[in-house]
Parts: sequence; C-alpha cells; structure tokens
Amino acid sequence: MKSSLFQELSQRISNLQLQVLRGDDEQDAFNRMLELFLEIGESRFGFVAEVAESSPGKEALRIRAITNLATTQELQAMYMELISGDLFFEAGPNLIGELLRTRQTVIANDVMTDARKNTLPAGHPSIDRFMGIPLMRGNAMLGVVGLANRKTHYDDELIKVLEPLLVTCTTLLEVYRERRQRHAHELALAESRQDVDLMAAAFRSAQDGILITDQKGKILEVNNSFCRDSGYSRELLIGQNPRMLRSGKQSPDFYRLMWQTLSKKGQWVGELWNRRRSGEEYAVRLTIRAIAGDSNDILRYVGVSTDITNIKKHEEKLAWLVFHDEKTGLPNLRYITKQLSEQIRSLKPNEKLCVAYLDIDEFKLINERYGMDCGDRILKLAGEALQQELSPNDLFGRLTGDEFIAVLKNTSEQNFDLQLAAISNAVNTIQSEDFFQALTVSIGATVYPQYKSLDAEQLIRQADQAMYHAKLMGGNLIQYFDHSDERTQAFRHQQVIEIRQALNNEAFVLYYQPKVNMHTHEVVGAEALIRWQHPERGLLTPGAFLPMIENDPVIESIGAWVLHTALCQLSVWSKKGQRIPVSINISPRELHNPEFISNIANALAMHPDVEPNLLQLEVLETSALEDIERVSKVINQCRKFGIEFAIDDFGTGYSSLTYLKHLPVNVIKIDQSFVRNLTHDPSDQAILKSIVDLAKVLGRDVIAEGVETQAHVELLKTLGCHLGQGYAIGHPMSIGGYEKWLMQWQEENYMHGK
Repeated sequence: MKSSLFQELSQRISNLQLQVLRGDDEQDAFNRMLELFLEIGESRFGFVAEVAESSPGKEALRIRAITNLATTQELQAMYMELISGDLFFEAGPNLIGELLRTRQTVIANDVMTDARKNTLPAGHPSIDRFMGIPLMRGNAMLGVVGLANRKTHYDDELIKVLEPLLVTCTTLLEVYRERRQRHAHELALAESRQDVDLMAAAFRSAQDGILITDQKGKILEVNNSFCRDSGYSRELLIGQNPRMLRSGKQSPDFYRLMWQTLSKKGQWVGELWNRRRSGEEYAVRLTIRAIAGDSNDILRYVGVSTDITNIKKHEEKLAWLVFHDEKTGLPNLRYITKQLSEQIRSLKPNEKLCVAYLDIDEFKLINERYGMDCGDRILKLAGEALQQELSPNDLFGRLTGDEFIAVLKNTSEQNFDLQLAAISNAVNTIQSEDFFQALTVSIGATVYPQYKSLDAEQLIRQADQAMYHAKLMGGNLIQYFDHSDERTQAFRHQQVIEIRQALNNEAFVLYYQPKVNMHTHEVVGAEALIRWQHPERGLLTPGAFLPMIENDPVIESIGAWVLHTALCQLSVWSKKGQRIPVSINISPRELHNPEFISNIANALAMHPDVEPNLLQLEVLETSALEDIERVSKVINQCRKFGIEFAIDDFGTGYSSLTYLKHLPVNVIKIDQSFVRNLTHDPSDQAILKSIVDLAKVLGRDVIAEGVETQAHVELLKTLGCHLGQGYAIGHPMSIGGYEKWLMQWQEENYMHGK
C-alpha cells in the first residue's frame, strides 16, 4: 500500500529541514512552507507570521510569507513591505486581534457577516472564509498561520491534517529567530564550517532519522531517531561508515548509481533496505545532500531517513492478496489468468495446454451439515491434495467458494485424460477427523490450441461452461468443452428470459441487513439486498443468478428495480417519521452507462418526499478503478443531488489507497476478507488499521463487512473502526423482519443504557 500523499509531504518537510540545516535563504524557506499550507489546506490565500513587537510593548504579527495578491501598484508596494518584515498586522477588534488575545485557533466560515472581520485595503480580493492557527511552544505563541478562501469549511479535521506542517513551521520560527539573534560573524563561522553540533541540536527532536558524515563517509553525528531506527547507540555509530547498515538487498550497482547521482546533482532521494543491530531488515526513504564549503569542496553529507517498514509490509501484504486466495494461500484467478496468458504466448508447436475448472460436488451441504470451519478445512485439504498431483510446470489456484482451476501443459491430449482422472481420484481420497462422507468433483476442461486464437479469459470461460455441463449431468464427471455444443449459451439465454419474467411477475424482493455504530449502538442504516423468490428453487441470493447476467442489459433493469423499490421503502419510512439510510449496490454496467446520472435524477424526481441523503450507492472498487477519472465525475455529479457513495469490497483490488483522495466517495466498506481472520491475523489488523487511519485523514467514513462475532466487534472498535455490518449484528431480513429487529435492538440498548 503506497501512501504517496504522506511520502510526498514527508519528503518536502525533510527538504525544508535541510534548507534550515544548510542555512539557505530564510524567505525562500517560509515561502515554501506557505506553499505547503496552501496546497494541503486547499486554500487560495494565506500567510505565515511571527509574533513580534511593532512598537515597545505592543504585540503584533510580523509577516514572514504571504500570498501575493497585488493587482495595483499600491498593493504591490504593500506586498513588498510585508515580505521585507517591515509591515505588521496589528491587534484590534478583529480576527487577528482575537488570535493574539486568546492564543486559540480562530475560524470564521462566513467572514462577510462576522463582526470580527478585518478591514481590507482597496483592491484587495474579498475574504470569504478564514482560519488562523497559533504556533505554540509550551505556553509561548511564536507565530500564526493564516489560511483563507477554502472551497469547503475550515474545521478541526483540517488542523489534524496540517499537524506535521504546524510542528515544522514552529521549528522554523525557532531556528531562524535564534540565528537572527546571533552575531553576524558567529553565524557566518557556523555556516562556513557546517557546525555539526548546531545542526544536531536543531534537529535532535526530529521524528526523521538524521545522519551526518564527513566527505569520506565517516559518521560524525546522528540524532535520537536514527539511533531508534537502526538499533545502534550514538557511541557505536560515531566514526563508522554507513555501509555497516547495509542489508544486502541492494546490489553494488545500486550504490554505485546512488553515488554517481549524488556527485553529479548534490542530492540523492530513494528507498532502500537497511539492517538493524538486531539483524532485522527495515526499509527507509532516504534523502542524502552534499554540503559544500566556500570553495565548493564537499565538507559533509547529510542523510534524512524515514522508517517506512510498516508501509512496505502492508504493500507486500496487499500485493500478495492481489494474486492469492487468503483462505488457502493458493494463486487466485487474477494470477492464473496472467500466467495462462504468458503460457499461450510462449507455447511451442508441439505443446498443448489444458485448462481445467474444478467444482467440489454438494459443497453447500457440507457447510450446512458440518459447519463453515469444517468446510474451510476441506478446501485447504483439497488444495493440498490437488497440488500434489500436478507437476511444477502446471498452474493451480482457487477461484471462489468450492471452485479451483488448473492449467496443465503436455504434448498429448491422452496425458490430459490421465492427469484429470488423477485429480478426480485425489479429491475422492480426502479425509478429515470431523468429516465423514466421500468427496467428488465435477471437472470441466478445454484444450488449446484450437481452430481459432483465444485468450486466457476465453479458455477459462470454456472450461467453466464444460464444468457446468458436468454438473447438469449429475456431477462427479470430467467433461471437455464441446465446440459444436451451444447448450451452454442456450442455458444462459434461458436464464435471462426467466429473470425478465421474474421482473414482470414481481418475483424479486429486497432484504435489509442493518448497519450499526458498534461504539454507540446507534443504527446508522441498512443495505438493501435483492432476493429471487424462485418458484422451484426457493429463495435465491444474488450469487445464484446475478453473475450469469452481469454483462447482459437485463442487469440494468434489475438495478432500476432495486433503486425504485428502495426509494419506495424510504418513502414509507419517511411518512412514518423514520429516517433510515439505505444503501444499494450498483453494477459496473450501470455505473458506466452514459445515462446513469439522468437515470438517478429521474428516480429521485419520482420520489420527492425522500431525502436524497438517505440513499447511498455502493460501487465495487474494481469498477471504480477501471476509469477513475470518469467515475469520479459521475460520482461528483450525483452527489450534487444529495445522495452518498460508498466503495464496496475495498481491498479486493490492488489499492494504493492514495486514489481515494481523488475518488469523492463518502464511505469505504472494508471487504469481509480482511475482517474474517482479524482476531488471529496481525497482518490483517495492521492493514485494516492503516485503511482506517488514512480514511480518517481523507475525511471518509469506514464500515467493516463480515462482522460475524462479538470478538470482531471489540477488535474493530479497538482499531478505530466503529461502523459494522454482519451476522453478529443482524442477518439480511425481509422488511417485516428488519422492522421487528430494529424495534428489539432499540429496546435492548435502551434498557441497558446504551
């Protein structure tokens, strides 16, 4: 998981610290600091000021950096006075005066009607919103950061986001104030000799590790954070060479290029792995600067490092999850498809491929009879047994549920028959202490090359269709794909017809699964989930029929019905005085329909009594990432109606998390795969905590799916995730069942004082 926003912010703060360390231009440092405040604070105007006396005994703000708003010669002259430090913001019965008097943050989100507003000079652009933040060191106020004209309101959450910048800015004010107080010749002497002691003192409390060496690489000074990260004391590091920390993960060429860059540009920035004194490897983001003297000879090298080990571990975990099934540890469909595509491209003339789609027969009954835990153990045993029957050149993975896939490579189709028979027998011999029935498997297979060129996904679909035929024929069979057999297509066509008939016959119904705040026990809404009341097969969940129509236009008809039905229910509740937010799922085909926005607008117009903010649309993470720019525009347009959006099944795609900054959703739904093993998997706990923390910074709510036990509830609350949905709270229920559950939940929590 890459947190590019925080890495960039950390890098730019490190650059500012190094400016101070080198004694670079003070005005430039404050200008760059202001640029950071404006960018992160999403503000048009701003200033950085130092508390000083404009006259004896009269406290005011001396401007260190300010946005240039000059549109006239008079304003330009005023700007030049401000940045020269010769012009002050005086205290008075205004916002600046309140800042200086109270030493507290001042926020005015409607300046024009605020009695404390400042008088602006002629020609100055209007100030609509303003926030002033004091820069404190203990009880002393050193300065102020002022931001103005943010598109959205200023609030305490923004202050939390700006905290690293505020700490750095306070340090800048302290350091430069101290330097200005020194005699000119002492300052010049310290800068020319690159006084290591002064630099170490200035940055002793820095959170980043700092290392200073001479021109030959001998360590002269380190700060406390560097000792903390490396595990070495200062005494063990002084006089040594930083190569003592090398982990061996980087090649000699890596270091050679690093020093070439440093020699040519005077700076190197990158990531590398070091080794702590304990032997543990740790990752850092490192900036090395060469410090030159008056004659341009290198006097010192300064390295500023940030420990990013946890970030790297989380990235590795997410990267692993992209290509592996968490339950069995086997490769997943994404990995198999990728590798199969490569095998197709590199296939030799005398070689053949066989794609086999495996489905354990009656697995649903196993789960019902022996329990989900037993079912999970059977899946793991099946994965192990099947792997043993395959050669190292074969591919094998788990798809979903009780389905597996194998890709065999050989020179003869007869050999495929023998291999598939061995695979089937391997499943028959699986045994478990708490499982007492014979296992069988239905296998669908297809062979490549064929009479036409096919890609990996097409071959997998052929194998899937062949497996389905094996199921229709009673299971426990090996069925090859028949190119002349159109029965599968006919079956899917028949399914579409049945679903259209079900829509016309009103055979669909919505079930509602509650969402609650697990900390306050407040019910925060419900997810509407479609069910098919099939006349022969009973009540069907979406997984039994939606996958077959996900690429057919009928899926949009289903989506329109769900939207209309959910709005009707919201209307009923509204007339009863009940405000219960409802979320519905949006299919990828609906989301990418050019008429999606107008469809939503028309549906809302048909239900004018429904508050739009009670409707939430859940979008799959994978469909949002297909075209993030377009999807963001669609979401922004729909949010203008007042409705909310959520990213569903978050974590099932490869998520750097940073894309969330650009995707204007309100809620992140963490996929249940992260929640299921939460109580005994520290990695899942760390990943979930990272998602929660970043979501809070970005102003997104987080809800966890798959909250199955009270242990999940307690651990999620500990990790900062307070919203949950799952069987530990409530099953999907009919509307009557949901309203009964709601009444009981509220009564129980009222009686217990929750």
